[in-house]
Amino acid sequence: MENYSKVETITTSSYYDKDGYFHRIDGPAIVHSNGRVEYFIHGKRHREDGPAYFDPISGVAQYFLYDSVCYLPSKDTFFGKRVSNDKEFQQFLKLKTFI
Repeated sequence: MENYSKVETITTSSYYDKDGYFHRIDGPAIVHSNGRVEYFIHGKRHREDGPAYFDPISGVAQYFLYDSVCYLPSKDTFFGKRVSNDKEFQQFLKLKTFI
């Protein structure tokens, strides 16, 4: 189990690694009071099982792997390959064609 610290304010809960970077393995590193969540691994936006950034109010979902933008709803490519939904994004993750 990795060590991380949790800091809570009125509007957010944030998790950090020992070096002070946003970090959490088992959930979002930042949880805003309005429901927005952001996933980070050692300071880099990253999530393999869904969007690394999600705002439920606006519906904006952004996908990142180790801080590289993979898929944004306003764009339709995943490292040069066309994806149209979350299921296709998951298929690309399984193939690891981007590494």
